[in-house]
Amino acid sequence: MKTIKYLSIILLLFFVTISVSAQSAVDAGVNQTIYCSGSAQLKATPLNSWANLTTGYNAGLNSICFLTEEAGFAVSTTGNLLSTTDGGRNWVMNPFFPSKTLYSIYFINSTTGFITGASGFLLKTTDSGLNWSPIQSGVTDQLRSVFFTSATTGYIVGGIGTILKTTDGGSTWKLLTSGINTALYSVFFTSPETGYAAGMLGVLLKTTNAGATWTPQTTGISSTLYSIHFPTASTGFVTGASGALLKTTDGTNWSKYAADSIYTGTDKGELTRNGRLLKSAYMNSVYFTTPTTGYITGAYGSGSIFMKTLDGGTTWFELVSNVTTKMTSLCFPSASVGYAAGGMGRIAKISMGEMKPLTYEWYPTEGLSDANIANPVASPNSTTWYKVTASDGNNHPTL
Repeated sequence: MKTIKYLSIILLLFFVTISVSAQSAVDAGVNQTIYCSGSAQLKATPLNSWANLTTGYNAGLNSICFLTEEAGFAVSTTGNLLSTTDGGRNWVMNPFFPSKTLYSIYFINSTTGFITGASGFLLKTTDSGLNWSPIQSGVTDQLRSVFFTSATTGYIVGGIGTILKTTDGGSTWKLLTSGINTALYSVFFTSPETGYAAGMLGVLLKTTNAGATWTPQTTGISSTLYSIHFPTASTGFVTGASGALLKTTDGTNWSKYAADSIYTGTDKGELTRNGRLLKSAYMNSVYFTTPTTGYITGAYGSGSIFMKTLDGGTTWFELVSNVTTKMTSLCFPSASVGYAAGGMGRIAKISMGEMKPLTYEWYPTEGLSDANIANPVASPNSTTWYKVTASDGNNHPTL
């Protein structure tokens, strides 16, 4: 795949201004000014980006889970399971229950996993997803999210304050008392005893006794909360609608993200300017690969949004993507490879360790020291627009 970056070099009476256009998969550098008859070095720097994969599927995907960098699954709104064994190059669709909406897929280990869905629907596999068997959940509510603290103990949330617990590896489930009647969308445990559940109206619950009791946390917001992730036992993040982005460093007190807009910049965290307004973003999924490096995906208008932090959530900046639909779920099987799923069967992949050598072509060539390198020197004699095309030579996304 080729990625294109535009720059304008405007010749003025005494100086030339170089301005950089919108962010793309190739960063062409910051704005600069040169004097007439002078020169400036252009700079094309490839950025790690989220690239759309071809699935051959067009229904919405609610959840994605990978066992390894190559093998993974996604579940859909139409009761289907998509699977890949080659890192997303090829996908197989398995029609399960067309009348059921599937909300979540989660694996305890490399062999045992669960799928949750509408009307209390629950499936289990013990052979890495080759075969799935129905499990009685005991409820008829929507089951949105599942999390296990061990091979035997797990939790499911959903419905109208529904929280289920198993202590026998998912064979049987018990309904717990949540104390609320609003829908829950995400559950996460930091230890066998301490866990969190988030949902509508800014509801965030905490348990410190393995689900026996749940205590409401103060969030200060009323937006629906969709996702929870703790990179450490005490530091956690919750994301949701209308730009909801909360952080805790002690597992009890939560603070809102300070900025009112999303930064733009390079993957190295060099922030250049404020970007789109945070309040307009639906941040549907948050995932940290290290205590300092985290990702968010979701929706902005009718399109997608991908964000990243490199400083433990102090600042978040927007990442490049060619995905144009809303996204719902994130999964990182390793620190260098991640996947996201969303509307219209879209699945995106980011591979920080797979940057391929690029070839560059700048044009027009007039005034350039070399049109086929990343950083040519520009000495234009008149007002000029320069454009750079970068390609990996294999029709592959620049990752």
